[in-house]
Amino acid sequence: MKPYHDTVIRTAPPADRFTRRRFSSVCREGPPLPPEVLGCPTMIVSSHRSHMDYILLGIHCSGLGYRNLRFAAGDNLTRMPWLGAKLTALGAFPVCRERVAGARYVLGLCEQVATMLEDGDNVVAFPEGGRSYGGGMLRMKSGLVAASIVAQCRSPHRPHYYLPFAVSYEVLPEVAHLGWLQTAKRLRADARPWVMQAAGSALWYGADLSALARLLLRSRPGGAYGSVYLDYGEPLAVGSLVDVREAHAPDARSALVAHKAETRRVAQEIGRHVARLYRILPMHVVAHELRGGRTSRGDIAASIPAQVDALEAQGRNCRNLRALSAAELLEQGTAQLSRLNAVAVRAGDVRPVRAEVIDYCARAVDPPT
Repeated sequence: MKPYHDTVIRTAPPADRFTRRRFSSVCREGPPLPPEVLGCPTMIVSSHRSHMDYILLGIHCSGLGYRNLRFAAGDNLTRMPWLGAKLTALGAFPVCRERVAGARYVLGLCEQVATMLEDGDNVVAFPEGGRSYGGGMLRMKSGLVAASIVAQCRSPHRPHYYLPFAVSYEVLPEVAHLGWLQTAKRLRADARPWVMQAAGSALWYGADLSALARLLLRSRPGGAYGSVYLDYGEPLAVGSLVDVREAHAPDARSALVAHKAETRRVAQEIGRHVARLYRILPMHVVAHELRGGRTSRGDIAASIPAQVDALEAQGRNCRNLRALSAAELLEQGTAQLSRLNAVAVRAGDVRPVRAEVIDYCARAVDPPT
C-alpha cells in the first residue's frame, strides 16, 4: 500500500467521529461493488459543494474498499496553512484553477492523473471544475475525465472504471459565506484588473477560513449541520463508454487531443449520471416554489405534487420525497430552510429572508447546465 493510503486508514476513524459530531446523520447508499471492480483503476467522479466532500469521500470510498486514493484539490486548498499539508499527506494533489484554461496545463494534468491510474491509484475528481457556488450542477469539464480514457488506451487489457458519486447537504458548511464566495468568484475572473483579482482571492481565502473555523467549533451531539447524503451509482467501465482503439487518432499531437471528441461525450454522460444521483431534499422543492414567487403555504403545497412528478420523470434522486405527502414535504422543507435562516414563517405564509440561500437550494432541482 502507498504511504497516503496508510495515512487515510489511520485518519479515517477520528475523521468519521468528527463528521458524526457535525452532522446529525451520514447516509451512504449505492449498489454492492464486486471485488474484481474494486481491484481495477477507478476515477471516482463526484459533485462538489463543500470542502467537506474530501473528508466524506475519503472515509466512505475507503470504506467501500478502494485503496490508494488520490484527491484532485484546488490549489487554494492545498496552499492553506496546516490543512494543505494534511491533505497532501492524505493523497491530495493540486489543481491550479487559474491555469485550467491553458491547453498545456490541462495536457500535463491529464498525463499526471493517467500515470496515477496506471500506477494503481484510484483518483477522486470533481469534473465540474470546482465547488458550485450557485447550487446547480455545472457542466462537466473533460480534462480529468480524459485521464481514464488515456490510461485505458495504454492498458487495453486492464479494465478501468468511473464511479459516479454525489454528496447532498441538508446544511452546507459554507452556507453562511455563500455571498462572500460568489463575490470572490466574480472578482477573480481573468478579465478583471489584478487589484480586483487580488481582492477576490483575499475574500475567497477569508470565506474558506471562516467556514473552516466555524466547522471546527460547531461540535455538539446530534450534529449542527443536519444530515448529509452520499449516493453512488453502478461503476461505468471506460471500455463500455468509448472504444479507445477506434476513437484513437494516431497522428494527434497528444493523447488528450487523440480522444478529444469522445472525452467530451463521456464527460457529458458522467454529468448525467451525477445529476441523477444528487439527492433532492424537501428544502430544494420548497425553495424552488419560493423562487417562483409562491409564498402562501396553500399554494406551495398545491404545486408540490406536480414538481415531484416532474423530478421523478427526469430520473432524479427523490428518495427523501417519495414517502411524504405534500403537507409533510412542505413542513420538512420549511423546517430545513428555517435552520438555514433563509425563511420566516408567519401565519399562512413562508417569506424568503436570505435570497441567495433560497436561490442556491432551488437550483438543485434545475436541469443540469
